[in-house]
Amino acid sequence: MTTQTATQPCWQSRGERLGEISLVLIGFTIPLSNALCTGVFPALAVVAWLMLCGWRGVPKLLRENRVALLCVVLFAWLGVAGIYGGGSEAFGIWKKYRELALIIIYMGLASALPNRTRAVTALAIGLMLAMQISFMQAAGILPMKHGNAVLSSSLTHGALMAWLVFWLMHYHHKTGMNGILALVALVLANLFFLVDSSTGVVLVLSLGLLFGLQTMRRAKLAVMAGGLIAVVVFAFAVSPMFRTATQGDVKAVQEMLNGKITFTPTGERLQFYRNSLALLSQAPVLGHGTGRFHEKYAMHVAGTNQVVTANPHNEYLMVGVQSGLVGVGILLALFWALWQAAARWEGMDRWLAQGMVVWLSVGCCFNSFILDSREGMLFALLTALYAKPPSSNPHDSS
Repeated sequence: MTTQTATQPCWQSRGERLGEISLVLIGFTIPLSNALCTGVFPALAVVAWLMLCGWRGVPKLLRENRVALLCVVLFAWLGVAGIYGGGSEAFGIWKKYRELALIIIYMGLASALPNRTRAVTALAIGLMLAMQISFMQAAGILPMKHGNAVLSSSLTHGALMAWLVFWLMHYHHKTGMNGILALVALVLANLFFLVDSSTGVVLVLSLGLLFGLQTMRRAKLAVMAGGLIAVVVFAFAVSPMFRTATQGDVKAVQEMLNGKITFTPTGERLQFYRNSLALLSQAPVLGHGTGRFHEKYAMHVAGTNQVVTANPHNEYLMVGVQSGLVGVGILLALFWALWQAAARWEGMDRWLAQGMVVWLSVGCCFNSFILDSREGMLFALLTALYAKPPSSNPHDSS
């Protein structure tokens, strides 16, 4: 953020301050309030961007930043797919990918931040508060949500807790504060004992392995991998919820391989994957059009007793069925550009940026992370903070 001078308008200084506050509040409210993190505070960010005349820097940003360009290209291509698909839900689904456009605005605001870690830390604080609320729900102090100790959904809560574990581990590695490990243990207890989220477990294991690769030598990495396995074995032995969920997942996969149809959550998701691949094979290059997934899926399973869905719980298939392999190719190119951008940072910033890419790319295998509101907003916020190279301004550190 620049220092206000006689030549800098007061409204511009206020716009920079509003932009910083809005990004911090978006991060803090992602795990706490869908309305605030996807509606109110992004609107404040847009106001701040307009106050700063941020549109003037968009052409330069698109020329110089591949991540920004690919976000715009993917958003535009999904819009074009809505036109040639002609579906009645085209606009409604397309606008759910608004995070791809918001990234451009957030990038403009992030370039003025005096310390971008404020937004990342605010996200971690919000996640720890959400974890505390989850424990209070499980204890009966606060009401459950649809029978689950979460504020949003088990799926979303588990995915967000996985990111919190990764952030805490790196914060401990940076500061050496042993009390952080107690917080890690609490998050893992919450994930394995209170919340039924297979996606969260997979993400914790993936990010845990990445943490080991980032910070440890080969011998310690082997110990780290053994520790992750021990955590899973321990949870399987003592947590009825985790054991039941794991056994159900294994059984669903076995029955699918034997040609049987099951109606457990995992069994239904495997049906979604198989049927979505069949739909993709019908229009592999351009897809069926944005907003036509639900319609095409219903037609595909008509006459069967399979569940009709509007979301295959896989971002690659969701994008593929709607916009073809062209859309999937743009999405994969975006992930690769994000990984390359992470290499421009140093230390914890680089590791967190890489973690965001792993969290997103693995999570998209099991859920539609960009389409989903809270996961999509976390993606947008962290992409904006880490996709631009570090500033040469010494006041812009993290």
